[in-house]
Amino acid sequence: MNFLPNSGNKNIDDFIKGTRSQNNEINDPHLIWVPFEEFKGVEKIGQGGFSQIFKATWKINEGIDDKGTARRSSERVFVLKVLNNSQNVDTEFLNELKYTFQFMSNLNSYEGSIIKCYGVTREPQTKNYAFVLEYMSNGDLHHFINKNFERFAWKSKIYYLNKIVKGIKKIHDKKIIHRDLHSGNILINRYGFIKSNNDDYKFPIISDLGFSQPANIDSNISRESQIYGIIPYMAPELFKYKPYSYASDIYSLGMIMWELTSGHRPFHDREHGPKLILDILDEKRPEITEDTPECWANLMKRCWHPDPSQRPTIGELSKEFQHYYYGYVSEDIIKELYLDEYDIWI
Repeated sequence: MNFLPNSGNKNIDDFIKGTRSQNNEINDPHLIWVPFEEFKGVEKIGQGGFSQIFKATWKINEGIDDKGTARRSSERVFVLKVLNNSQNVDTEFLNELKYTFQFMSNLNSYEGSIIKCYGVTREPQTKNYAFVLEYMSNGDLHHFINKNFERFAWKSKIYYLNKIVKGIKKIHDKKIIHRDLHSGNILINRYGFIKSNNDDYKFPIISDLGFSQPANIDSNISRESQIYGIIPYMAPELFKYKPYSYASDIYSLGMIMWELTSGHRPFHDREHGPKLILDILDEKRPEITEDTPECWANLMKRCWHPDPSQRPTIGELSKEFQHYYYGYVSEDIIKELYLDEYDIWI
């Protein structure tokens, strides 16, 4: 494992060096350069519009324990996200590296709702750069729901959405807009379903921060002015060349809410082309399923409101879903956690 970056690109090397603490503590969050030959069993598992996804085994140093003893290195499975045409590093690559590390370094291991990045490597044949990311064995939210929908009770739906909202709130609280939220960019880690009487369950992880950017940056700069995304999850104002905003992320979240209730991607039975865009601009939305609770349906409709100013903020949604989530927990716990607002929660 090489702690001195030698990527062949000065911007990447400088960024990796800048992630190490002044004291050079191995346990502090940091990124490293990983020579590609250190990976074993590299296997392609998917692809997106801008990347190829592989999984591979890599021996990682686990750091130092509480007693100051070096932990053993262990082989684990990781994801290699190889960005297409990244031989010459562009803004999107550095953005994703920057924001993924930024969130990772500000959250402890019990708060992780943003994908964890361990370092950078380079695929030798294409010369494309790649992120070394944590591996989520359950795949993305769409495939997880589709595979397990019959067992996906409302308690789990509320739990998962509450965690997704918390992840988006962490992004918005940093004054950053994700700009590409959909169920394929939300990953599920090792434990899929809520385990009763067991707090050791896991939760959804938000990934693909490559198109994220600060909210105060002009989106009409160079290629940033182009529209990217999956049509059913894209806010209607984007098709009018309005800028991405916190509200456009909220619209995408509304579509994820619908997917949780139906088990399908929005407009899964439609061709994703100009006709669908025109229908979305004409306020066409997915049909709400009959078993959707009224409170969920009303909030979902607010999220996909055609007027961005009428959509709730992520802070408002966070409070709403804490309400829903703790509705499944005893009143004693609610009273303990929210003593000053006990009457509101109940």
